[in-house]
Amino acid sequence: MTEPFYAFANLVLESSLPLPELQRCAGVPSNCRIDLAPAPPSADDAWPGRSPREIRKQEGGRGYTIDFADAARFEVSAEGDRVCCRPAAGISDAALRHLLLDHVLPRVLCLRGLLVFHASALRAPDGRAVAFLGASGTGKSTLAASLVAAGWRLVGDDALVIEGGQDGPTAVPTYPGVRLWPDTAAWLAAGSEPADPTAPKRRVDAASLGSRHGFSTTPASLARVYVVADEIIAGSPTVDRVAASEALRRAFEEELRLADADRPSLQASLDRIATSGVLPLFRRLSYPRLFEALPALHAAIERDLGPA
Repeated sequence: MTEPFYAFANLVLESSLPLPELQRCAGVPSNCRIDLAPAPPSADDAWPGRSPREIRKQEGGRGYTIDFADAARFEVSAEGDRVCCRPAAGISDAALRHLLLDHVLPRVLCLRGLLVFHASALRAPDGRAVAFLGASGTGKSTLAASLVAAGWRLVGDDALVIEGGQDGPTAVPTYPGVRLWPDTAAWLAAGSEPADPTAPKRRVDAASLGSRHGFSTTPASLARVYVVADEIIAGSPTVDRVAASEALRRAFEEELRLADADRPSLQASLDRIATSGVLPLFRRLSYPRLFEALPALHAAIERDLGPA
């Protein structure tokens, strides 16, 4: 039986692990294979439990190992054309897919030369893309989901994938799922259920947020990268320019790369960011963390974008 092919940004995945969150694709060759394999056979080779995630280079330049404590090991080839998933006993299929889709594949894309940030991205009604970047818990996914409910289209929830071009940077779609806290999911997506019962967030399909066309299937020109401020304000939302040095620092911190250990890889990361054309697009976004403040926030973003 032929294994299905799935689309994730510019990856065409041939996978022995079913990936129902992704869109099927046919008629194009795969460029990355996903294999499901047993866990490491001995305790000496088990993944460490020291930190939630640990990335290591394999010996001899064979690739990378990504360990998630007590959950799974992912082995990525040096070329980024193969990922071997080794789940721990007891981990659910949904939790394994979450790690693969939201943590591993974005880093595979970065390994293959794309610029990838930990950010939510959307396509505005005028066709341009915007992204929201910030620390966990600052409301990026809630903001993204509320814009989808207002008629925008999701480009990606946890990963902003950027390709360069003559007309500037372009945001490439990943998949139509967005992970929301239960109160947000209940407010925006009636009838949503947790994809993984053990996870604090619920995965919601963009189509359930009020529009059957909730996901952008084509790349879009990137117009803004909004840095969501850590500070919560009480007044009206504000949008401010970000200095180039600060934009570079935040971009470097939020890039989802595999190679953190060696100096050449870090320099390549800085060069990739500096030449991508994204730094002038950075703005700081401050707003109250209240559902009732979202319409004013939407209006502030639209004013900042201006006409296409």
